Amino acid sequence: MASLDKQFNSELKPQIIDIKNRLVSRLPPGSVPAKPAVDWTLKYGFSTFPNAVGDIANYLETLAAKLPEK
Repeated sequence: MASLDKQFNSELKPQIIDIKNRLVSRLPPGSVPAKPAVDWTLKYGFSTFPNAVGDIANYLETLAAKLPEK
């Protein structure tokens, strides 16, 4: 588990944070839902929360669905 957590923190987390930031920057202030489990996982690693990776994927999908259509 420690190896997977290290891999998550070094490889996936930076990409997730970048995607999250790009999505949030395109949304109106106040429209971004709070997701403490995602914030916790991005701060401390995925091994701290069951189903963390799935929650992150769902959260990013939720943000993407809120983007205005052109």
